[in-house]
Amino acid sequence: MRTALKFLLCVIAAPAVVAATGASWLYFAQSGLPDLRPMRAFVNPGYANPNLACLPGNPIIVPYEAIGKNLRNALNASEASENAPGVFAALFRANRDGKPPSPAMLLSRRVYCVPGKLKREINELRTAIQLDRQYSKPDLFAMMANTAYFGTGIVGVESASEHFFHKRSKELNISEAALIGGMVSSPGLYSPERHAERALERRNQVIDAMARNGLITAEEAEIAKTASI
Repeated sequence: MRTALKFLLCVIAAPAVVAATGASWLYFAQSGLPDLRPMRAFVNPGYANPNLACLPGNPIIVPYEAIGKNLRNALNASEASENAPGVFAALFRANRDGKPPSPAMLLSRRVYCVPGKLKREINELRTAIQLDRQYSKPDLFAMMANTAYFGTGIVGVESASEHFFHKRSKELNISEAALIGGMVSSPGLYSPERHAERALERRNQVIDAMARNGLITAEEAEIAKTASI
């Protein structure tokens, strides 16, 4: 009788413990965090801009589909190029073994703006978890692309495309896309307006990385590298 009673209590108690644990985790995961719904403004231009304090300018918001294939490839390939790793290929890699932070973590740092303090770092991690849960990889990619900084108040790949080439991002050719993709890691160092030679070298690194990763052919790469800045 006692054994049966103990078994019954365990059966009743176990779900309660699981529920309590889940509720505690949900509270920990979401309590005190900023409302992340406005982040959709960096995915869909129809939403109000949350105006993050980290951004020095106002980006032109475009959805993932409006970012041209050449530019998407260049942003991903910039991660694989030598000497100046970027951030975009982290979208498709695990955040382990010394690899770059996940895009959600990078975006959470933009939400909090000033990294460094322990409490802030904990909140960044918690925010990253929620971003990963609430948004798809294409959405996170669009957020990263629309909040990337290109120097002198230029924010977002669409603004950069218009500034440097007077084109929409989906209209960029391979060479132009590689130049913008190469700037993400260090917009000041690889600015074509200030450091044309460095920008050219960096662009060619990205083009080579695009070819190595099968995003363009070797012939397309050689043709793209002949274009002047």
